[in-house]
Amino acid sequence: MSFVERARSALVVVGALYVGAVGLLATVPWIQTQTVYLHAARFPFGADYTQPEKYGLAPNKTLNLRLEVPEEGSEPIHVGAWFVLSDAYYHSLPSLPAEPPSPNVVHEALKTYPTILFLHGNAGTRAFHIRVKHYSMYSSRFKANVMAVDYRGYAESEGTPTEAGVTRDARAAWDWLVANGAAPEDIVVIGHSLGTGIATNLIYQLETDGQHPRGCVLMSPFTSIADVAKTYHILGLLPLVKPLHMIPYAASYVTNSVIHKFNTQLLLPNTTTPLIIAHANNDFDIPYTHSEILFNTLLDPYLPPIPDVPPVATLGQGPGGIDNNWASFSKALAERNTMKEQLVRKTDIRGLGTIEEFYAPFPEPPTINGRMIRLVLTERGKHDSIGLEEGLQDVIGRSFDLI
Repeated sequence: MSFVERARSALVVVGALYVGAVGLLATVPWIQTQTVYLHAARFPFGADYTQPEKYGLAPNKTLNLRLEVPEEGSEPIHVGAWFVLSDAYYHSLPSLPAEPPSPNVVHEALKTYPTILFLHGNAGTRAFHIRVKHYSMYSSRFKANVMAVDYRGYAESEGTPTEAGVTRDARAAWDWLVANGAAPEDIVVIGHSLGTGIATNLIYQLETDGQHPRGCVLMSPFTSIADVAKTYHILGLLPLVKPLHMIPYAASYVTNSVIHKFNTQLLLPNTTTPLIIAHANNDFDIPYTHSEILFNTLLDPYLPPIPDVPPVATLGQGPGGIDNNWASFSKALAERNTMKEQLVRKTDIRGLGTIEEFYAPFPEPPTINGRMIRLVLTERGKHDSIGLEEGLQDVIGRSFDLI
């Protein structure tokens, strides 16, 4: 067998394996659940969640929790969480505490300082070292308490993740904070990656119930899981779904088969909480274009509609060789761009990146009395570490009165 024949055979085998794997992903719910949530990757493996100090947190600064989550038609389940005291409160104690925070300490800390509800992405647990760095920096730089929850199926939490289920887990963490002394307007919800979909679901649910957080931050978000499948690159290199476009209807079949939808683009315009959308330009897992689309989706209702593109066949048929339809199209597009420039303030910050912001709804004349919406595109941070960028933390802190 010649080299060409061997190469052709290898490509056929690889192609068949690829199509088979993607087909299983689309048709077997268990495989799709494992792929979306990666909850079986419980690193650090064998973690002792009762001793947060093993993972870098100060002695008895953190309370390990088992939150009860109500389930419709069945017994409640329990999920694990950490409540981390604000550095400012922790340092105000007369000496290093000998025991984890008591109910009185938790109540006083929640009454005195703001709180971050941190909703992590897929894979790993609340003890993963990068996430612990987030808690430490937020409790220090924001002087905020931090609640980090492991959704069902993660860490020692019971159950199996679903979109509705993990949203209930996040709501249980919110309810625990409020029940123990936090005012809703003192809580900022921060979601990362998969956690941005959960955060959006939570914010929508809270607002429906008449509760309004101080703000929401979506770090490395996506428009929907189906769109992630279209743009996702394995190891940042190999496209997951794009090769299927060579097979008629295959790509659309895969994306339409998604059962864990997390359609942030659809839900986010129906919320009113002040919002920061943050993404790193060098994120190779979820492209920053997802964040741009979310920002533009929120901005779009305040701009003139995008005009229909005239048929190409009419080009050059108008008086003087200029088609009137195309002239009208160009004028409408220019008016839309002018309005966008008037409504959106764009700032380039050396060493950080670009910030675009607007306020909605707009009173007449436009003022800053509406909902704040900011898009922060950072130069660095990749996918997992964008929340550790001090420049982004400064934007968050100044936006929500945390610093």
